[in-house]
Amino acid sequence: MKSLADTHMPVRKYTRREYKLKLKPWITQGIISSIKHRDYLFRVYKGSNLLTDFETYKQFQNHLTHVKDLAKRKYYEEQFAQNSRNSKRTWKLIHDIFGKTKPSSFPQRLKVDVRVYSSRKLLADALNHSFVTSAQTNFTPTGPSKTTDTHIKKISSTTPSEFYLFITNHS
Repeated sequence: MKSLADTHMPVRKYTRREYKLKLKPWITQGIISSIKHRDYLFRVYKGSNLLTDFETYKQFQNHLTHVKDLAKRKYYEEQFAQNSRNSKRTWKLIHDIFGKTKPSSFPQRLKVDVRVYSSRKLLADALNHSFVTSAQTNFTPTGPSKTTDTHIKKISSTTPSEFYLFITNHS
């Protein structure tokens, strides 16, 4: 049985176009209506194939592009002015402008034998356990060395991307 809120206020998903517009806050209702008019001019040109209709469409498209660029520039200038004392927010704006996002380096799921871990805490615990047991089984103390020099030595039987650290004596 649906709750009263679900019945009278259902959750509505954004369309792809609405979602894109939410990501571009400088796009105003005026710009949206101009985009619709541009699309109308293009349909008129496609229906008539007249050079004058194409020129009208191209002029309007160029003007709209200029207006969108000005709106975007104004939006970011205002954002930088509002956040001039907040360096974290300023750098976020810079990354937004250049389209940089932080990649998610933490795995979403981890399968160990037959178990699948999906919560962040269980994932972290499973990874920690794996590293600890790997270190305990692969690295054994060799006793005190005569020198403290540490060198990287490639083991020939392993894959080319594996390296091990060994304490060696210079002779």
